Amino acid sequence: EVFDIITQRQTMKWYKKYENLYLALRYAAAFVEMVEKEDRFTVDSISTGIEKYTSIWYKIDQNYRKFLYHLKVSGQVSGFEKLSENIENLYSNKYLLNMNDSWQQQIDKKTVWEFDCIDRQRDFYQKYVEKSKTKQCIIVSDALRYEIGDELAARIRQIDRFDARLNKAITGLPSYTQLGMASLLPHKALEIIEKDLTVNADDAPTAGIDNRNKILQQKAAGAIALKDTDILNCNSDGLREIAKNNNLIYVFHNKIDEIGHSLSSEEQAFEAAETTIEELIKIMKRLANADIYNIIITSDHGFIYQNKELDEDEYLGVEPVGDIIKKDRRFVIGRNLKEDNSFMKFRAQNLGLRGDLEFQFPKSINRLRL
Repeated sequence: EVFDIITQRQTMKWYKKYENLYLALRYAAAFVEMVEKEDRFTVDSISTGIEKYTSIWYKIDQNYRKFLYHLKVSGQVSGFEKLSENIENLYSNKYLLNMNDSWQQQIDKKTVWEFDCIDRQRDFYQKYVEKSKTKQCIIVSDALRYEIGDELAARIRQIDRFDARLNKAITGLPSYTQLGMASLLPHKALEIIEKDLTVNADDAPTAGIDNRNKILQQKAAGAIALKDTDILNCNSDGLREIAKNNNLIYVFHNKIDEIGHSLSSEEQAFEAAETTIEELIKIMKRLANADIYNIIITSDHGFIYQNKELDEDEYLGVEPVGDIIKKDRRFVIGRNLKEDNSFMKFRAQNLGLRGDLEFQFPKSINRLRL
């Protein structure tokens, strides 16, 4: 009924003025329908869990994000408190908690972070880049999670002369920027450096554009690493020169993670997602105008975001114990980490990493208090 009413009103005089409110209601209705028709968000196996998420459940995250975005942009949040509270409760308590608890039961069986039902992020270069026979650009957008990738692909398909297809991969652990970025570069082995938690690929540092440039140029002639601003701020002649001199271009884009990591701006994460989609399309068009048509957009990791203060029971009730090097909301790095049923624990080699570091991860959607 909501969809029908909104569709009828799209041609009416006042629709444009209230468009963001109408869109918020459309996404709210889609969200509620999806969540309420599921009895339980059950994961029977790792492969079925991945398949359910990438075919159906990701739309719940997408509708949640789009509802909150359009409601906020409308500037008329007051009056929608009851609907927002209902959606927040469904999202946190019925969807996130049940799905992640069920998923946890499956990955509790893993002693090594290996999967045969999905591409591994660390195989990205070998699978998608190394054997390419055409000029290619890889855009790495920080924290571009799967559901945002789906919307981006749909938006690209609406543009004349462009097409897009979506694929899925699973990150390494711990899923943070330095490791995710390193995983997408050519390498045989990765190691987290204890001093600053940067990552070495085959003993070479990967932090920063200069280091990434060195790694790419050692692997492939005519390769370059650039920042997104290098493309966005470059004139047409400069872009054609970059395209002419390089067969492989890596472009690193950071908007969502930059905003989401700061306490002062984390509530703008969903606005950052919209800006990211627009900027990535702009970068893509500029590259195409410079005669680069083979473009892959990927990410270092995803993110989880709830638009409310977390309840006490969403924080882990125990603290990690051991020689702790780094404590994040979602992971711990150290040595001699004490076993505890509230955590999953892996050694570096079990995560496909060099070194003797140990890692713990709070189970399900629990966070560590910082």
